[in-house]
Amino acid sequence: MKLFDLIVLLLFFSRIVTAQTINIYPDNPHLQYTGRIEFSNPKVPTFSMPSSAIKVRFKGTAINAVLSSNNFDGNGKSYLYVIVDGKATPYNRTIIEVSGTKKSYEIATNLSDTFHTVELVKVSEYWSMVSFYGFDIPSNNTYALKAKPKRFIEFYGDSNPSGWSAWNDRDQGGDNESEGYFTYPGFVSRALNAEYVNFSAGGYGITPKMGERDLSRYYNKIHIKTDNPSTNYWDFENNYINKEPDVVVINLGANDFYNGATKAEQIESWKRFVTYLLRTHYQNTHIVLANSEGWAIGEPTDYIKEMIKDFQLNGEHNISYVKFPWLWGPDHAVISEQAGFADILAAHIAKVKGWDKPKPNQYSCFPKEGELLGNTSFESSILKIRPDGWRPISSAEAKTIVNTSNAKEGKAYVECEENGGIHQAVKAQKGDKYLISVWVKGTKGTGILGYEFRNQAQQVITKHNKVCTVTSNWTKVQFLSEEAPLGTWQINVVLKAGVNNKVKFDAVAMEAISVTSNSTKNKDLGK
Repeated sequence: MKLFDLIVLLLFFSRIVTAQTINIYPDNPHLQYTGRIEFSNPKVPTFSMPSSAIKVRFKGTAINAVLSSNNFDGNGKSYLYVIVDGKATPYNRTIIEVSGTKKSYEIATNLSDTFHTVELVKVSEYWSMVSFYGFDIPSNNTYALKAKPKRFIEFYGDSNPSGWSAWNDRDQGGDNESEGYFTYPGFVSRALNAEYVNFSAGGYGITPKMGERDLSRYYNKIHIKTDNPSTNYWDFENNYINKEPDVVVINLGANDFYNGATKAEQIESWKRFVTYLLRTHYQNTHIVLANSEGWAIGEPTDYIKEMIKDFQLNGEHNISYVKFPWLWGPDHAVISEQAGFADILAAHIAKVKGWDKPKPNQYSCFPKEGELLGNTSFESSILKIRPDGWRPISSAEAKTIVNTSNAKEGKAYVECEENGGIHQAVKAQKGDKYLISVWVKGTKGTGILGYEFRNQAQQVITKHNKVCTVTSNWTKVQFLSEEAPLGTWQINVVLKAGVNNKVKFDAVAMEAISVTSNSTKNKDLGK
C-alpha cells in the first residue's frame, strides 16, 4: 500500500466516532437538501445519486453526523465531501468514508465558537445509498440558511456528469476517486446561481440496447438501486424542491454507441425521452442535448445538430445542443476538464435563457481565447500529479514539480522518467501546420518533442518526433509539423523522456503556421 493511500485511510477511520448522539434530526426545518432525496421516512432520509447534499448552519466548535451506507456494488462504501463555511476547493478536499451500519462520523472540529455552515455532498456513484439520521451539535442549535437560488437545472447523464474517476488522470479511479461537486453539473449550476439535481449514472445510456442500464427506465425514480422499490418514486409535481427546472441537460449516448446502438436508434430514443417522458412533466423547461465530440467516428455528436432540426420540424422548439471537446482520448474527464465543459455549457445556457454571461471557471485547463494549448507552463495541477490539461502517455511516471528556482517559467515544470511523458491535443484538420517549441533540461540522455495527427476515433494517422540531447541548462527545442493529412481530427503535442534518464520540460508554445481550422476557429459547440 502506498504511503499516501495509508494516510488517507487513517484520516477516514479517524473521523468515525462510536457514540451516536443526535440532537438535530433530519426533519429539522433549518436543514437544506439538494438532489433527489427519499423522505418516505422523514426521520431517516436516504440518497444515492452523486451531487446529493445536506447543509446545516449552527453555532459551535464541532459537528458530527450519524450515517450508514448500503452499497449494492463497488467497494461497499459511500464517500461524502465535507465543505465547511463554503470553503470548497479541489486543492484541499476533505472526504469521509461511510461504511456499513449506523455510526457517528466526525465532520468538523476545533472550529471557532461562532456561526458555521457545513455541507455534505455525495461524490460516489449511484450504487451506494446513504441513510442520514441527524447531526450532533454541542450547542444543540441550528439557524436558517440563505434561501436557495430561484433558478433550477436538472441533469441526466452517464459517467462524465456523474464524475466517475475524476480524480485519476489515468482513468483508473474507484469510488473514492469519483466526484459529485467539482463536476460540470456543479460548476455550471454555481456559475449560474442555480439549484440542481444530478441524475447521472456511470455506464448508463438512453436506448433499448442498454437493457437494464437504460436511464429512461429510472428517470422518475429517486434511486437506481434500492431495497424498497415501493417507495422509490420521484413525484415531479409534488416534491420538496417544488419548482419546474429552468433547464434540463441530457448527456447520454456514449454507452449506447459502444453497445451497438445505431444512429436511428439514438435519435428515436432521444425523441422518446424528451417528448414522451420529460415533456409530460416539464412543459416550459428549455432542454439541452449535450455530448462529447472526438472519441469515435459516428458518435452522437456527429448528428446531434440533425436531431435538433428533427425536433424542431416536429414542433419542439424549446431545445438546443452543446458539444464538449473530447480530444485526449476515451478516458473520463478529470476536474480541470469538467471545469472546461462547464464554461462551454454555462455560456450556452446563459445565452439561450437571456441570463447574464457567467465568469470563466478558474479551474478550467482549456486554452484561453487566442491560444492553442492550455496550461503551457504547467502552473496548474489540481490532482497534484500531472499538470492540468495534459495526460500521461505511458505507465512510466511524469509529474509536476513545483520549484521556482529550477523552473524556466513560473513556479513549476514537468519531470518525465524514462519513456514517461505527457500529451495534449488541439483540434485540427487537413492542411493545418504548426510550429511547436518547448524548453528542455536534464543531466544526460535525450528528450523528445513530438506530435501525432489523429482521426476522430483517436487512431494515429501519422506521427513525428524530434530527439534532442539534454544538458544541465534549459535549451529551447522547436519543431515544424508537416501539413495535417486527410482524415485529421486533432494534433497531439507529445513531451517524452528517452531511455535511461529523467527530462524536465517547461514553457511549451504552439503557433499556427497555416491553419484551416484550429481550437480558436470554426467551433460548432452548440446552438
